[in-house]
Amino acid sequence: MALYEESSELIREDSKVKIRIECVKYAATVTPGNPYKEINGTDALTGEALKLSSFIGGDKALLVDFWASWCGPCRREIKDHLLELASQGRVNIVGVAVWEDSVEDTRKAMSELGISWPVIFTGGRENSPSIEYGVLGIPTLFLISPEGTIIASGHSIEEFADKL
Repeated sequence: MALYEESSELIREDSKVKIRIECVKYAATVTPGNPYKEINGTDALTGEALKLSSFIGGDKALLVDFWASWCGPCRREIKDHLLELASQGRVNIVGVAVWEDSVEDTRKAMSELGISWPVIFTGGRENSPSIEYGVLGIPTLFLISPEGTIIASGHSIEEFADKL
């Protein structure tokens, strides 16, 4: 942070740099043991308002997948891990479509990939919930307890499969 504060005005005023700095600041607040943060968006299929809190609770943990239709690693994670995890029924899954230009792209990817779980569409990078979750790259996954506490996070299920 000191380097950022000592940098030129050109760097400090760059919108991409500002977003990254905000992500870094928030990252410490979404580590295991901390409560989840609300995410508001629309259901990618129906267009109706949708909140992350509507999926918290019950008898299973919730896996939150920050992804985008155009992201190759996101698509691989879904195909290689999330589809199987969803079929096992051990956790609930909700996707958060971030950094997207159009909901149609998200819908198309959901169809191509066979995504059966709800996806919260949040739009482009500006005001994205990815900032408050400290997401610098996607996919990024968070495992949240039924009580709303973050259990684990990473870029692949393999990083915390022991906690599922």
